[in-house]
Amino acid sequence: MGKEAIKKTNLSRNTMAVFSLVGGALVLICTGGGIYGASVMTVAPAAERFGVTTAVTGMYNTAWLVGLILSAFLGGKIIAKINTNGSAILGGVLGFLGLLLMGFAPALPIYFFGAFLTGWPICLTGPALLQTTISKWYYKGRATMIGVVGMTEAIGTTIVANVTAKLLDNAGTGYTTALIFAACFVLVGNLLAGLIFFRGVPEDYGYVPVGAENMRSESGALDVPGLTKKEAYSKSYFWMFLIGMSILNMGYGLVQPQLSAYSQFLGYSAAQAAILVSVWSWGKSLIKIVYGFLGDKFGLRVGICGIAIIPIITGILYIFNTGFPVLILCAAGMGIIGGLTGAGTLGISRMVGSKELTKMALLPHGFNGIGNFFTGFIFRAMFTGTMGGYQRAYTLSVVVLVVYFVLMYISLNKKNMFESEGTL
Repeated sequence: MGKEAIKKTNLSRNTMAVFSLVGGALVLICTGGGIYGASVMTVAPAAERFGVTTAVTGMYNTAWLVGLILSAFLGGKIIAKINTNGSAILGGVLGFLGLLLMGFAPALPIYFFGAFLTGWPICLTGPALLQTTISKWYYKGRATMIGVVGMTEAIGTTIVANVTAKLLDNAGTGYTTALIFAACFVLVGNLLAGLIFFRGVPEDYGYVPVGAENMRSESGALDVPGLTKKEAYSKSYFWMFLIGMSILNMGYGLVQPQLSAYSQFLGYSAAQAAILVSVWSWGKSLIKIVYGFLGDKFGLRVGICGIAIIPIITGILYIFNTGFPVLILCAAGMGIIGGLTGAGTLGISRMVGSKELTKMALLPHGFNGIGNFFTGFIFRAMFTGTMGGYQRAYTLSVVVLVVYFVLMYISLNKKNMFESEGTL
């Protein structure tokens, strides 16, 4: 990069940093909000539409996870080829088509194929874009910054869940109309991000704050030291970390897809189910700021393991009490589990070097998906449509969370981190 280009970069880098923040928030609001908000709320109506139980339509989560797993393992290469703006556009189109197929599906196979398509945007436009744009511009305290942007996903989920609840009250067309709304919500947000906000954010250099100039490569990009891909795969703690992320989603997959259906099984209304979904989403989003801040100040072990205690406690409460106030607390606990799944990328970013980050940042999300996928086939049989079935599933989810806590505590030792935790 010549002197003129560097000078121009320094003059415009703050503007581009803001653009990456706005674009990151937009894709999370529209992608995560649209897909999570609509899918969770329509499990019970879909079951009624197809004449099956919610345990069957709840398997949309398994089809969705196949798409997520594939995008997690292939997403890094895709983003490297088409840039972040192209990735946002592609994710928006896939999410749009997937939700439309779910809304108009005449049979379950097409419904599940639509769910499969909605799994792709979660990695293409969510954690991938956060790590490949925002972290380039905000090095100091980037875990906190990513948490702040990640929080915005709850805005979209709250909007879509509540609009969906109102649309579902319309007999006949409510289900399809709700998914059409969600599909357009996803598409418009990602097109705006891809065509406007990410288009001005180059991939070959990033914002380096004062004191970190020595981490700038010849091209101007951040050049943070860390493990290479080959070295990472040879480390036991690296695999322990990935397995822990997979186990976390086993617990998450036991309960999250049935959140709305379970509350309606207990006799609560669609509007009350929307409240639970909103609380879950805000818990998932707000906790990202908390563990991001704690991770920046005290290390990821403190940030992640400290937060993991909360859903263990709320899960225990859920086993013994199903009153609506307790359901709200437990919805927040489930949201926290969902938020912790996003911590996987932060862990990877502190183990591997910046040159490997784009290709490896999505690995934890792939392992998240594998854990949830396994749960969908094996453990969801515990959801028998009876109180005892739900309680068994929640009990097992607590046990799984304890195992996750132990694995994270061991693998996130400071000696395994390349970055100077507590000073970023």
